[in-house]
Amino acid sequence: MENKSEIFVKCDCHVEAIEVHHWKEDQSFYISFWDCGRSKISWVPWKQRLQIIWNTLRGKDLYADMVILNYEKAKQVADFIIREIEDVQSNDPKN
Repeated sequence: MENKSEIFVKCDCHVEAIEVHHWKEDQSFYISFWDCGRSKISWVPWKQRLQIIWNTLRGKDLYADMVILNYEKAKQVADFIIREIEDVQSNDPKN
């Protein structure tokens, strides 16, 4: 049995993304925020850009930030999202 499962989802704007890793061993969810577009790094000096390229070539993750949630907090987030989706769907005249 694999100890980790993951999902990578790009934003509809195609500039950012989130990556969620579920580590079964420590019962945590690691949520990483990615900057996939060039808009936010165009101001980065060339030396830092080359470092980013080098890290990419070496297979390092380039996420912008991370949040770690235990099961209880992950369930709170999931329940909130599900509640909001159900609320929107129940108010949608197409349904």
